[in-house]
Amino acid sequence: MQELAPGRPGNPAAAAKYALRSLACRYSQLSKEIRDLKDELQGLIRVTAPAPVEAFSVGSDTAVDLLIAAGSTPAAPPTVSTQRLPSRRCVG
Repeated sequence: MQELAPGRPGNPAAAAKYALRSLACRYSQLSKEIRDLKDELQGLIRVTAPAPVEAFSVGSDTAVDLLIAAGSTPAAPPTVSTQRLPSRRCVG
């Protein structure tokens, strides 16, 4: 990124270099922040609900969605046994 250090943008080329350098720096900062937040989130998921992640091999994003959905449900629905479900045939 050093070659993009333009000094004061006094012409269009220097202004473009200045803008590109600014965008590159912001991209680097945001990428690091995203990595840090994902690491923190994965740690929280391992502590809060390790079973779904281990059982279903879901990623942290999906695990968070599942936790949010489960947390917003006032009462967990009863587990339905597959033996009590009526059999259905595909009509094609």
